[in-house]
Amino acid sequence: MKPKDKTSLHQQTLKQLQANLAKTQKDLVDLRLKLKTNQLKDTSQLKKARHQIAIFKTLIHKKS
Repeated sequence: MKPKDKTSLHQQTLKQLQANLAKTQKDLVDLRLKLKTNQLKDTSQLKKARHQIAIFKTLIHKKS
């Protein structure tokens, strides 16, 4: 994630961050399902999704 993207995340409200977290977690479940069924070509997407979840959780914790 680029630094300018992270600064835009800092400006989001708590509800927006929680919505993004829920969407990313759902995407991670879908990616894992695709991995198990051999439909996922780019496995680096799993790591990127986990990284985004960690960023969202960190920002939510800081704001609350």
